[in-house]
Amino acid sequence: EKAFLDSLFTVNLITRQAFDWLNQKRDIKGNIIKAHNDDLARNQIESIIPKDLDSLLKYQSYRDLIANINSAFYERKVKRILTSNSNLPDYKLVYDSILKSDLFSKKAKEILLFETSKSLISNSSATEISKHLTRLKSDIVDTTYLSYLMNTYKIRNPISKELELIDLNGNKFTLSQFIEENKGKVVYVDIWASWCRPCIEEFPQSKILIEKLKNRDIQFIYLSIDDESNKWKNASRKHGLPDKYSFIVDNRKTSKFFEELDFNTIPRYLIFNRTGKLEYKNAPRPSDKRTVMLLEELLTK
Repeated sequence: EKAFLDSLFTVNLITRQAFDWLNQKRDIKGNIIKAHNDDLARNQIESIIPKDLDSLLKYQSYRDLIANINSAFYERKVKRILTSNSNLPDYKLVYDSILKSDLFSKKAKEILLFETSKSLISNSSATEISKHLTRLKSDIVDTTYLSYLMNTYKIRNPISKELELIDLNGNKFTLSQFIEENKGKVVYVDIWASWCRPCIEEFPQSKILIEKLKNRDIQFIYLSIDDESNKWKNASRKHGLPDKYSFIVDNRKTSKFFEELDFNTIPRYLIFNRTGKLEYKNAPRPSDKRTVMLLEELLTK
């Protein structure tokens, strides 16, 4: 690639400015690979990302270099949090490391704190998110970052115990209201997302279950945790979910309801009894033979 650029410049097919920038991009790409492979020493960083070159941060390749250096020196070095379905770095520690770091300029730090905040919000409870955003307000000067996070993740204050829902017609209400309106019935809640294959694979079994228990005092509802409503709407209709009972959760990042469920994976199923009490917070799937037994048992109470 270097030889090719040299040849173009030699025969005047590219300008000096283009030649210098393309060589710089090539150097950046090489350093990204070194950072990814843990081949960069700390004393090399200042020459690679000099703190007086913040103007380069407008280029994606340069931001990729910053991100890879951050990953090499911090993200891959902190302790990891293991759950039943994930193995992730402790993003709070990553955030602290960036904040204290002497490797990056103030502007580069803001970008890295913003990117780390996205990962932290995606994998944290409502209480942790609220605490983090309070801290972020004092650590980042550029309010655009905070606004983006609040809008993208539908974060609203204060934290609520309610689970806010939106139906396919845009009407808003809460899960509590729905449960109250269906008192006297057993309510089976299916929590899913358009990108969740195991969730979608259960839908045919769910329809069989609904047919098997039709004309009984049972109500099935479907709650999507999709970030984008269009993806939820398209998937809901594609898989034939009942329009009247298909909803998207509008405040999953600021609701303590999921936090109290210890909610960290889907599909997830809940069963409320006739009085509106959450009887099973980790109910079996529609395809599980135990599901019919549990529902039948609650119907007799």
